[in-house]
Amino acid sequence: MKEKGKIQSVVAIRGVAVLLVMLYHFFSERALNIAAHGLNDITWAFGHIGVTLFFIVSGFVLPYSMYRSDYHIRQFPRFLYRRAVRIEPPYIISILIVLLCMLGKYIIGQNVNYAGGTLGIFTQLLYLNDILGLPWLNVVYWTLALEFQFYLLVGIVFPLFRKSSSLVLILGLSLLCALKFLTVNYFWVFYFLPFFVSGYAICAYKLGEIKSEHLIGLIAICCIINCYGNDAAYIVIDIGTVLLFTLLFFMERVQFPKWLLFVGEISYSVYLVHNIVVAGLGVLDPLNLALDIRILLSVIAFFLAFIPSYLLYRYVEKPFHLMARKIPR
Repeated sequence: MKEKGKIQSVVAIRGVAVLLVMLYHFFSERALNIAAHGLNDITWAFGHIGVTLFFIVSGFVLPYSMYRSDYHIRQFPRFLYRRAVRIEPPYIISILIVLLCMLGKYIIGQNVNYAGGTLGIFTQLLYLNDILGLPWLNVVYWTLALEFQFYLLVGIVFPLFRKSSSLVLILGLSLLCALKFLTVNYFWVFYFLPFFVSGYAICAYKLGEIKSEHLIGLIAICCIINCYGNDAAYIVIDIGTVLLFTLLFFMERVQFPKWLLFVGEISYSVYLVHNIVVAGLGVLDPLNLALDIRILLSVIAFFLAFIPSYLLYRYVEKPFHLMARKIPR
């Protein structure tokens, strides 16, 4: 499982992130088909922390890889090609699975509520649905759109920071984080840049580009800028999430449980598949099952979701990941 250059704590953080997102989707009011006051406030927090951790991970991993490969702007097309080979095949397969599930639901006589039409299906491939005001086939796809925007952004700005002085890097990352002020719309990566930049700052510290006091200062700047456009609940949770990532990341000498590392290893496939399983539970809604039965079914489905997730990882994600690594940088 362990690949050269992988940081165990980052893999573990991915595992924590996807488990939190799963808790949100499997045990929300919608998943349990109930109206329980306050339940969504709790499960929403789990989901938000999980997604935020993924953004910070991406903010760390991409610059880390680019530093190690001595990335230059002339490599931008190949950089995007490598990312596409790595992440697009599982994503496309997951879209096909959703469409098959929708067909199955239609065959058994249940309503298929997708208002995006044919256009909405195809625009998923370009991550444009939020921008065009069209719904996603799978609600988790909105974060993949933001990740793709970050790929574009970091591929362009990284050469500006490469081999720069600590002062220039600190100033550049601060200005990059400040792009959050450009929008209050969640479907633009600028809105979430404080998280991506937090990961970037930790990467710079890890590689010796900045000192510990600089890292603390940058994290503080990211947390302060992130307050813009957010209410108190978001601010507290977001600061806690950044601190959680930082704590887990620097636990490099800790031997994380093998099961958590396994979940982290297949986290992308789990992320793509798990909410399809949640949607499958919706087929049971007309039966009006008792709450304890719905909770039991959600628990069972929670664990069963790892089976199709692993199959997607084993036969699609991993082979294409290995293929992407063989593409010259």
